[in-house]
Amino acid sequence: MPIFRCEKCNTAENTAVSHFASRTPGSPALCSQCDPEIGKWHGRFPRMSADEFVQKGQYLISKEEDAFEKAKEKYLENHAALVASQPKTVAERFFNWGWREGVEFARKEGGKP
Repeated sequence: MPIFRCEKCNTAENTAVSHFASRTPGSPALCSQCDPEIGKWHGRFPRMSADEFVQKGQYLISKEEDAFEKAKEKYLENHAALVASQPKTVAERFFNWGWREGVEFARKEGGKP
């Protein structure tokens, strides 16, 4: 479930245990404790400061998830550059690797390549 920042107390809150989705447009996003209709913390997880998370659009993600996404983006950028610079070479390498692996598997299973 998405996590958001309470605009009153800066707590990280889950959208499933608050009125986040049903609030009127333009009204503040409030945690269950700050929301006057609920008025108490739900207790499903401990209260944590939103500062321990990273803002991603209107939601929060963990610092670990943010680091993983950045590493994934960097990998994809590097991989795309490699494929763009040598598409035939990369394709041939993957094909040859797959062919060798298939031949080796067939030998282990008693079949003929």
